[in-house]
Amino acid sequence: ANNIKVVDASWLIANGTVGNCVEKTFIDKDGLAYAMPAKNDPIVNSLNTMLGGATLNADEFSKISVVIKTSDISKVAGMQSKIYFANDTVKLSEANTVKTTWPSTASADGTVTLTFNMKSNAAWAGEMTVVRFDPFDFVTDFSVVSITFAP
Repeated sequence: ANNIKVVDASWLIANGTVGNCVEKTFIDKDGLAYAMPAKNDPIVNSLNTMLGGATLNADEFSKISVVIKTSDISKVAGMQSKIYFANDTVKLSEANTVKTTWPSTASADGTVTLTFNMKSNAAWAGEMTVVRFDPFDFVTDFSVVSITFAP
């Protein structure tokens, strides 16, 4: 099935959790899901639960796209973003990631779309019990506009 699922900022503000940030949840800032890291390596937890279940079927979704913005893209340009994943067979580790690189410029509205080709890692298969987004390894604010799961 060609199911594209989008989790928007309002859902993230109500339900999303973050790690290594000042707050443990997103804050509504101008309608976006805003977070301020307390230290390097902020994380967006539990992408696996965003579609309403405890797991995420990797076979249904080969791409994850995150529309995100930061107040100063020059601080994170060229840095890698990662999606970590785990299931009953594979555990969270650097080997079980898919990476993409921040561009040096944002669109006119200040956003960047980071797209992760999940099938580029052969371990992306079965029911994922943990799917986590690490936007960058730096201390700067970020706002998530949406997260899209696509076949």
